[in-house]
Parts: sequence; C-alpha cells; structure tokens
Amino acid sequence: MKASFTLLFAFLLTTSYAQTRQTTGPVTTKHGIVIEVGDKLRMGEGSLPSGGYRYVYKSPAAFGKGHLDGGFQYVTAEIREIQERGTGAGRTLVLLIVPKGDLNIFKKAVDIERAIDAREIIAVNGVSISKLIAKKKAGIARN
Repeated sequence: MKASFTLLFAFLLTTSYAQTRQTTGPVTTKHGIVIEVGDKLRMGEGSLPSGGYRYVYKSPAAFGKGHLDGGFQYVTAEIREIQERGTGAGRTLVLLIVPKGDLNIFKKAVDIERAIDAREIIAVNGVSISKLIAKKKAGIARN
C-alpha cells in the first residue's frame, strides 16, 4: 500500500511539472510577436462586462479562474517570467507580469494569445499590437 501511494505521488508530481514549463529564451506568439523577459506590456481595457480582465489573472495559481479586476487600464507591466502550459496544439503561453504601481506582491498571469485577441494587451515595448502584427504580415508579403 505504501509503495502504491509513493508511486502515485511521484506520478502526480511529474505530470503536474510536465504541464507547466518555464521558458528562458524569447518566445513567438501565434501573431508573430517576439516576447521575452524584461519586455514591457501595456494593458488595455478589460473585456468582462464588469471591466475586469478575462485573460489576465490575479496570480499564476488562479490561472483560468481568478480574473483580475479592472483598475489596470493603460498601465505598463514588466514581464518577469514566461511559462508554457500544455504541449502541441494545446500549448498556452503564460506571461507572469508585475504592473507598475501594483502594491500586491503576487505576479499576475496573462494568457497572452487570448489577451491580444481581446485587446486586453495593446502594446509591447511601446509599439502597438496592431503595428507589430501589420509589420509581421508585411514581412511575409515581401518574402
């Protein structure tokens, strides 16, 4: 019985680790935007009816359920960590950010692909998302 419990615990530990992986280098979103630790994001308005953010969460532990309340519109946030959750087509890029002026010690978690689509993130390093996407499409058209 004790061996079964130990085996089960080891299995759960390895599977939970395999689902979330910290990335050290720059990553490219499905929109073709290259993002790395230290970049600055500019937050837009939340897409929930209450003004809260649908794809920005209060902490990494609250990912998928603990939506960030409003009050961060047009605030700049620094990327502190990048995580990949899942694999293959189910992969989700999660950015751990610290908004400027936030007194809370917890990092916020951003589902970057969906936040860009919902316009909850509107700029990276001072360049608007629409310009970054247009630049990527123009680069593809020239090639």
